Amino acid sequence: MTVHVFQIGCRDIGRLGFEKFLDFEDYFPVDVEFEGVHCKDFDAEARAKKYAESHDKDLKFFDDIRELYSEAEDKKGSILIYDAGPPQLHSRNIARSLEHGFHHLTEKPPSVTREEHIAERRLASNSAVNYKVDFIEREN
Repeated sequence: MTVHVFQIGCRDIGRLGFEKFLDFEDYFPVDVEFEGVHCKDFDAEARAKKYAESHDKDLKFFDDIRELYSEAEDKKGSILIYDAGPPQLHSRNIARSLEHGFHHLTEKPPSVTREEHIAERRLASNSAVNYKVDFIEREN
């Protein structure tokens, strides 16, 4: 089984997650393919492209998040969306992933309001896929 990874956001914490995925892509116990990134910060995207090239990785960079989800729909296997975008968009991205049947890993916080959190939990309870929250800086 192949897990296809797509990332939203590659600034700050997203840069760290991006680099870790690329560094460890060949060492996961299952077949993992890092497919592409959507980042609205052009400087961060340029740094990510340079880092990927230095690791001989051929990734797609999407101008629009809808393009990322459309590409993900065409993949065979499991899909993981790693969300390191702005916190105010996490809840919307979680819902989009669950509606598409994609697993979703988001940086904290997953939601910024109680209503968003309740909606996420409700949607997740009726879904065959999961969303999880990463605490990449928990040990700092």
